[in-house]
Parts: sequence; C-alpha cells; structure tokens
Amino acid sequence: MTDTQLHEFVSANIYPLQLGSEFLSRCIDGRPVSQDPNLKIEMPALSLPGADAGELAVIFAAANNFGYELNYKAAFKSLTQVVGRETNIRFHTDSHAKKDILMAGCGYMQAIYANPEVFDLTRAQADFINHKFNELKREGVKEVILHGDHHEEAVFYIEGNFGLYPQHIFQTQEGPYLAQVFVFHRSLVNKRHKVLAKSLFENKAIKIIGSSQTLTPYYEEVIYTALCETVDEHLAQITQRLVRLLKKSLLIYLIKVIAPKIVTSSVTLV
Repeated sequence: MTDTQLHEFVSANIYPLQLGSEFLSRCIDGRPVSQDPNLKIEMPALSLPGADAGELAVIFAAANNFGYELNYKAAFKSLTQVVGRETNIRFHTDSHAKKDILMAGCGYMQAIYANPEVFDLTRAQADFINHKFNELKREGVKEVILHGDHHEEAVFYIEGNFGLYPQHIFQTQEGPYLAQVFVFHRSLVNKRHKVLAKSLFENKAIKIIGSSQTLTPYYEEVIYTALCETVDEHLAQITQRLVRLLKKSLLIYLIKVIAPKIVTSSVTLV
C-alpha cells in the first residue's frame, strides 16, 4: 500500500464514535459484515483479537502470566458489566465456516482452542470460554457473521477517538481493487482495560496475594498493566499466525487523527 493509498484508505473510512457504544467491540478481522463490498454497515470502533471472547482469554492469560488468583465466573461478570449487558457481548464466525462449531470463522479463537498453552491459557480455561459463549448463543446473543475471503494487506494500530472501517475499494487504471486491513484500536482497548481492571478487582475476579483495599488504585493499575501487556503479546502471536496463513508479509502502521490531519507512520514489517 503506497502512502497515497494509505491516506485514501483512512480518510475514506474513518467515522466518529457513537456516544455510549465506545466499549462495544469487534475482532481485528478485516472482513465486512456486509456481503456487498460497496455497502458499509456500522461496526463497533473498538477492535481487538476475538472481540469479547478474545478479551476473556486475555483476562485469563494475564492472571496466569502474573500469578494472580482467578475466578472464571467473576471475570465474565466483570466483562459483562463493562459492555453493559450480555446482549452487548460480541463474538464472530464467517459465512463459509462450519455452522455447528462456535466461532469457527475466527482464526484467533480457533488457535486458542487448538493450542491454549501458546496463548498462556489452560485447557480448562479455553473450555470455559467455549462453553460460556455457546451458552450465550443458545440464549439468543448474536454471533456476528463476516463475509468473504481474507484480503488483508496490513495491520493498523489506531490511536484517537474515531473508528475505522477495515475495507476499501481503490479505483485504479486496471479497475476496482479491494483492500482490507486488520485493525487494532489501541486507544479504546486501553480505555476499556482501565474500566475492566477496576471491575475485575472489585468483583474479586482477579486476586493479588497480599492486596489490600487501602491500596485499591495501585492494584487496579497493576491489573490494567497486565491486561495491556497480555493483549499485545496475543496480538503479536496472532499476527505471526496470519502471516503464515496468508503467505505474505504484513506492514504494521500506526494511525492517528489529529483533526483535521491524518498522521500515519510505518512501524514494522512482519
């Protein structure tokens, strides 16, 4: 993607945050929810691997990595509180995945189920996530369906108060050209992790040995740091997997919008 194409992609696909929905999530996947590539259907701005199923995996892995006591049910309760209610929980599959396997079209979640230890989870924790989200689906919570094949060319790390649609059609001399990107919204993920860390501590979902209520802000910050470091590690793991799956390198870009200017920079090549 050239610098000109990069700026065209971003400027044509940014949208403002909707009040009250900034903590609703989607996966980093670059495929759309619409079957028509010319139709842009609204998507949550906050994007991280696996959406809320992935967030629960990050909570579990963070507790494992840092040696914290963990209550699975209280962790899910905390996540639900942050997004507002169970019907706001987000997870996805795709239109050509097996219909009888939950989240079969989400490569990140399927990688966790296949090898949970690679992502610092136990088999019991991966099974809990699978059971819980199957239960949600049976209760009527919608499993989002993405459409089409993967055409991602890059990973965008977003900083700022805006959303970015992950697909764009360039008009070239050779004809229309469809481009997709993986999107990780660092600003909104960090903001949600601040609130999530507080909820996890208050609900005793994560217990730090020797912690005291008099030092609550300190322990909330410790949990917040653990969540942020863990999601970065998982993002690095899944990016490497995507490179192998797509059989091509991916440029990672940092995208900032400082109105009215769009600031982009190339971070690295994986």
